[in-house]
Amino acid sequence: MTTLNWILSVATILGGIAAIWFFQDKIAEFLSPNLLRHASRENIERLILESDADTDWTKAQTSAKQTISYVHNPNLGFEMSHLDDGVQQENFIEAWANKHPDPKAVGLWCDLFFGSSQIERFILVGVDGMRALVPPPRRPNRAPGGTQIQPLDYKVAKIHDSLKTLDEYIGRSGLSVAANVV
Repeated sequence: MTTLNWILSVATILGGIAAIWFFQDKIAEFLSPNLLRHASRENIERLILESDADTDWTKAQTSAKQTISYVHNPNLGFEMSHLDDGVQQENFIEAWANKHPDPKAVGLWCDLFFGSSQIERFILVGVDGMRALVPPPRRPNRAPGGTQIQPLDYKVAKIHDSLKTLDEYIGRSGLSVAANVV
């Protein structure tokens, strides 16, 4: 090996080390399990379930809508319209939803997006004068009925629980959260 080849080899190694050091944040982000590299429905649901409702989501609100984005990948987020198109059912009637001091309940659409693609649509029910947004109970196959809230629906409601009243109103409504079987 000539001196020139040796110098070039050392320079290449040092350049590689410098590049790794310079891009270490980007490499760590790429290797992070929180990054949605494969944005399948299952990966997105698992990420939501494993996220911290208080620290992993940021909220922005206008008079027309509320947007909640995942801090580790802003492509993932929820939108709730405050206009008529955001109302799922103006007069939501189910025993659990209408048993509060203010019996009027309103069903609201809560849309989950990845980028510009809508992934899923959830229902959150504003109960007791909108003091809490409670997800309706569903069976594991997403059919209505029962008294158990599915874990993914609960986590979505928890992410939107800005007044921190969700758990209290789940109890008041006679509901419970099902075991993690999403």
